[in-house]
Amino acid sequence: MKYGARLVIRTLAGIADKSIIPHLQSDFLKPGESPKEAPKIFPEDCNIDWNKDPVSIHNLIRGLAPNPGARSFLKTDDKRLSFKIFESYPEYVEHNFKPGFIVSDGKHFMKIATGKGFLNIVNLQVEGRNRMLTIEFLRGFNISDCTVVN
Repeated sequence: MKYGARLVIRTLAGIADKSIIPHLQSDFLKPGESPKEAPKIFPEDCNIDWNKDPVSIHNLIRGLAPNPGARSFLKTDDKRLSFKIFESYPEYVEHNFKPGFIVSDGKHFMKIATGKGFLNIVNLQVEGRNRMLTIEFLRGFNISDCTVVN
């Protein structure tokens, strides 16, 4: 967030001192081309594919937060719970875990194996619950017998 704030200040200063010249979006279109609307986001577009690399998944989460939110499913022996991830950070590390495997100490951190590393979960929301930090989630949920599924 601090980088964005600095960029806004630099941009406004540049516009004020005329070192940045604003351009219309239409200036960048080819002749005869018109601007396109963003594509509609369907619920299946929000599902996380844990086989992808951690940066791709992290960018999906950032792009869909806070609404509609990137989601996946926690599977226990008897039920399947939907959860949304709002904040994460990628970690490129070699591992032998199957994508979707949860690595956690049960108290402080939770990361999920991806195709080429891990995705550390910072902020999430399980269906029927409020949005919470991972530390808060781990206080009330036994993650040891869960797996993540698509």
